[in-house]
Amino acid sequence: MYASHAGVILVIQSLLGKGVPLGTALVLLMSITALSFPEMIMLNRVLKWKLIGCFCAFLIISFIITGYLLNMFI
Repeated sequence: MYASHAGVILVIQSLLGKGVPLGTALVLLMSITALSFPEMIMLNRVLKWKLIGCFCAFLIISFIITGYLLNMFI
């Protein structure tokens, strides 16, 4: 499923209104668009699946660390 930043902003805004921490909301905003299936299909044209898997793993780990740090300091 594809989701653009413009469509996700309303979801993030309502989550923040319900009390979700800012770091969690920002990580959700980044991960929805960065790890979408159409994004991986586009990357498949220039990268091999093994490298795409490493890219996804790196993004997931960095999003988790970013979320924890933002929730800790904000």
